[in-house]
Amino acid sequence: MDGRLSLGEIGERGVIKEIRSMFGYSFDDDDCAAIEYGDMLMLLTTDSINRQSHIPDGVAPAAIGRFLAAVNLSDIAAMGGKPLYFMTALELERDTRIRWVREFETGMKEVLDRYGVKLAGGDTKEGHDLSLAGFAVGEVGKNRVLRRRNCRKGDVIYVTGTVGKNAAAYYMWKKSKGRKWARCMLDVEPRIKEGLFLSGMGATSAIDLSDGLFASVKQLSEASGTGISLDYSKLPIDMAAVCAAESCGVDLMHIACEVGGEYELLVGVPKARAAKLEKEAERRGMALTRIGIARGKGCTIETDKGAEEITSNGYEHFSDTG
Repeated sequence: MDGRLSLGEIGERGVIKEIRSMFGYSFDDDDCAAIEYGDMLMLLTTDSINRQSHIPDGVAPAAIGRFLAAVNLSDIAAMGGKPLYFMTALELERDTRIRWVREFETGMKEVLDRYGVKLAGGDTKEGHDLSLAGFAVGEVGKNRVLRRRNCRKGDVIYVTGTVGKNAAAYYMWKKSKGRKWARCMLDVEPRIKEGLFLSGMGATSAIDLSDGLFASVKQLSEASGTGISLDYSKLPIDMAAVCAAESCGVDLMHIACEVGGEYELLVGVPKARAAKLEKEAERRGMALTRIGIARGKGCTIETDKGAEEITSNGYEHFSDTG
């Protein structure tokens, strides 16, 4: 790659490809690194947030703490794993009040306690702006891990929860700058219970929707080598997205599928296991929707106009969508 290119020209995924090539080896493109130990896989992941890219004005410190923990644990969920430990690296300004730190840690602890995760330490440094990083450790059995490469032709494609809620909050916040919408943008829940359930019921592949539904579909397709076809009429679009599309004059499909900031799971399940999985999910009251199938090549979505190619790359840092 031409060293004169800027990060803005190649985007986040281009940067990742460059780093991989520098180290001279390939590794699985999953939400976590997976390291073998005995019959288990140790899951390792890290994610960072900062004021410029992730934290709108007016958000309470506790909400920021919850968000930092949630986005890291979401990666563990996408591998079907159980989170165990969490660490942080915090860059704070000198005039940050100790009450801000207390409220931030309280919010983070709330999420960690909910899933039985222990804080194992971290690092704190003085900086010129707010920059926060998390590091999560989890585990999963080798025969239960959800990997993107495992999606196969014929697999049924599901999504947990609804899509478009957080993207809707983003557009409403842009319009009004209201604190309510700022809070909603960061209101995410790592789908730990869902990931454990799905891996136990025979699902084979998954990815979280942090970059948006369309981007996640394309990443799942690229990692597995199979095409994926979605049915737009089946998508569980959140009512907040419908309202935001009307209020802000933004295309509903864009809000539901292209913006990112969602942390639901996109999951592939072998067709032979689909009926049993759906029945058990319904019995448990778990929101799980069949939205497509893995088949052919490329990624498409069926609308009332017919099959349309999915071309959006969703949210990507360093690019115009970041």
